[in-house]
Amino acid sequence: MILALFPSALSRFACALFVAVALSSFPASFPAAADQSDNDEDIVPFRRDSLWGYVDRMQRVVVEPQYDLTMPLVEGVGRVMRSGRWGYVDADGNFLTEIKFSTAEPFNGEFAAVSIRGRYGFVGREGAINIPLHYDYVGSFSEGRAAVRKGNYWGHIDQDGNISTPLEYQFADAFADGRAMIRVGEEIGYVDSDGNVVIDPEYDEGMFFRNGMAKVRRGSQWGFIDKQGNPIIKIEYDKIDMFRQGFARVALNEQWGVINAEGEIVVPIIYDRLDNFSDGRARFEVNGMFGFVDKSGNIIVPAVLMSAKPFSEGLAAVYQENTEYIDTLGTVVLSLPEGLGGSFYNDRASVYIGGKYGFIDRRGQVVVEPQYDDVGNFENGLAIVRVGSNYGIIDEDGNRVLDIRYPYIADFRNGLATIHSRRSTDPASIIGYVDLRGKGYWK
Repeated sequence: MILALFPSALSRFACALFVAVALSSFPASFPAAADQSDNDEDIVPFRRDSLWGYVDRMQRVVVEPQYDLTMPLVEGVGRVMRSGRWGYVDADGNFLTEIKFSTAEPFNGEFAAVSIRGRYGFVGREGAINIPLHYDYVGSFSEGRAAVRKGNYWGHIDQDGNISTPLEYQFADAFADGRAMIRVGEEIGYVDSDGNVVIDPEYDEGMFFRNGMAKVRRGSQWGFIDKQGNPIIKIEYDKIDMFRQGFARVALNEQWGVINAEGEIVVPIIYDRLDNFSDGRARFEVNGMFGFVDKSGNIIVPAVLMSAKPFSEGLAAVYQENTEYIDTLGTVVLSLPEGLGGSFYNDRASVYIGGKYGFIDRRGQVVVEPQYDDVGNFENGLAIVRVGSNYGIIDEDGNRVLDIRYPYIADFRNGLATIHSRRSTDPASIIGYVDLRGKGYWK
């Protein structure tokens, strides 16, 4: 077991370095990993010089570059922009609407939200304005209803444009699980799809319904209610998470634990920090030391670790004088001779040696030599890497599939990553796209 591997004479400096690097590495601003699925659309935005069009996956031109910007297809419809105005085209490049909208959201089902000079409405897939631009704001349709605002008051409309929830609330949220949150003054309640108030406004804060329950706050205490407003989890916690696979983290007096869907405490509320479960284990912290607990509250590794990362793919990186990897029983199965190791994703883990990042495999062998200033996780065989202020993409063997010369690469979405001319996700800075095969779409 791991206890024998952590003598008291640990190097405080080395462990502090591991905490700083291993726990805070891969900063939040670094691009997220690729989606598992490839783009389900057949055509991709394509730039030639300063104009945009669309090409197919063989890079044959489908729509000649003629726009200031084209966006990836969503549900078979693309958004195109010219001179600051937006319109919609189909997969063959045929216009569905004129290019006249100030804003144009992606299609969500049969409708897309659009605006002209601050007035909002919806267009349908045939290109007609199905719901006139009468509103000061609209949300997307969800469960056949959309939240809308006129002046200072919110309500809902149906897909024919009829008012389903009167426009008399200070706020109305999207529908989920047959309920939508509304606000009256400073109090939160819920309506059904017919606009009937089914849970009176009596809460100070509320979240959307999921699986028949919603998280709500009264005063400083949180709990869960059902769709009729009955308490499921007593409103008594200082903090409470959404349920994940039947478990939710809760906090009382700055101590964390875990409850199940019946509200039973399964992990005692005694930890200074506590992660969500991963591979059936949750990392915890007590008095600056780390350990792991299972879903029944059993301590798998006591709080003897100076640093640890959550479990991923059955292993967790922990630190003594060097990086060790433990399995879900707490047994050391891999020890690195040097460097600080990260978590495994797709059988690759980052390793920090000599001030640079590379990657190791599950045997601990270096498969990508440390040479990068920052790296993302491998997904679908690709990882985004950074050298200095430039980004690129490598494969699992370290081959460069996209040269490291771009100011920014945003995260993959629906199988496409955006390449930017500056460190920004502003569509105006997009200079091209790359797919999960590493193929770029620009000239």
